[in-house]
Amino acid sequence: MPRCFAAAPRGVEAVTVRELEALGATGVETDFGGVHFEGDTALLCRANLCLRTATRVLVTLKTFSAANKVMLYDQVRRIRWDEHLTPSMTFAVDVKMASRPTTHDSRHRANRESQIPNPKSPDRRLTPHASRLMPDFPPHFAALKIKDAIADEMRKLTGARPDVDTKDPDVRVHAYLSGSRCTISLDSSGKSLHERGYRTKDTGAPLKEALAAAIVGLSGWDGETPLLDPMCGSGTLVIEAAMKALNIPPGLKRKQFGFMRWPGFDHKLWQDVLSQARAGIIEKPRQPILGFDSDPEAIKASIENAGAAGVAHAVTFARRPIENLRPAGDRPGIIIMNPPYGMRLTTPAKSQIPNPGSRLDSDMQPAAYSLQPLYQSIGDVLKHHMKGWTAFIFTGNPETVKQIGLRTSKRITLFNGPLECRLLRYDLY
Repeated sequence: MPRCFAAAPRGVEAVTVRELEALGATGVETDFGGVHFEGDTALLCRANLCLRTATRVLVTLKTFSAANKVMLYDQVRRIRWDEHLTPSMTFAVDVKMASRPTTHDSRHRANRESQIPNPKSPDRRLTPHASRLMPDFPPHFAALKIKDAIADEMRKLTGARPDVDTKDPDVRVHAYLSGSRCTISLDSSGKSLHERGYRTKDTGAPLKEALAAAIVGLSGWDGETPLLDPMCGSGTLVIEAAMKALNIPPGLKRKQFGFMRWPGFDHKLWQDVLSQARAGIIEKPRQPILGFDSDPEAIKASIENAGAAGVAHAVTFARRPIENLRPAGDRPGIIIMNPPYGMRLTTPAKSQIPNPGSRLDSDMQPAAYSLQPLYQSIGDVLKHHMKGWTAFIFTGNPETVKQIGLRTSKRITLFNGPLECRLLRYDLY
């Protein structure tokens, strides 16, 4: 069985482990930024189709020492590329180099159980010793040497060199350099798995689908209680929850995965995997799944996206300000929200206060003062009207969140792109 690696947003690896084990993967091992596992071709297909929290699935070909460019070139040539490419196919090479750990990373390591690297894994984070062995060539140079090695070996084996297509290759080769070690893999996913194909409209800076699914998973919500997002934006958290409740594979609407263009792709096997996945879809959720927002455009976008995802019948969206939040369903449930983080402002002018449906711009830093009233309102409504519920608030603004005025029972470190965030749990007794 081939060794694979399911890449996932930092901090959610433990959720990805549970997903892989449910799909039947073996040899599952958590690593920084993803999960190693083993399985047959059918499992590789299911992983791409069904993993909610992974962004791509890589099939490992070889791990070796590459302290210099000569070693890198020679080791790549030792791979039997004629088993993965033909001269008529195109390929591309992506290189990722492990970042050196920082003091900040070390400070939070105890709280990142899912991110502790496996000491047996060749893809573990760099140690101080390994960082001294980092090859002295940049990623683009490494990509060039790997490309040349593949092309030269294919010419030796077949008499012709395949062409390079960086935009839409038949085969995408992934190289991960960690210290003096290099892992060469094939990208079986193609486009990132977070691209489900249902998002037709956005509002502000929405969560990526894989991160939203991870937040739902980390909340422990199992569909047996109501779920409510009172600041739903374009509806991603609600839609991901509904797809989970209905057991809809997140990749069902995708037309293409990377493995479909590999030599020997088994079309019948893929159709069998699709049929089995479709057979497991249920008609309706057991409890209400709701999304509210004060912005009418956000509600409109959410309804359109839910329709594209095939869950419009299973969710309810309505325009409602946070102050009017009230319980729903016949029992206490889960509240999940991703309120705005704030923005860098020189003057807290009223015209600059962000819309509650918007999120932090990726180029801006959190600022506490513009959002204090909003976070105070969140705390007030949770305290006075949502007793018995459990609230999860995802935020990148550790100062403003203090205005909620409630004690957290759990803090989980996650990353929204490069921004370090927290998923905060509040038990509303």
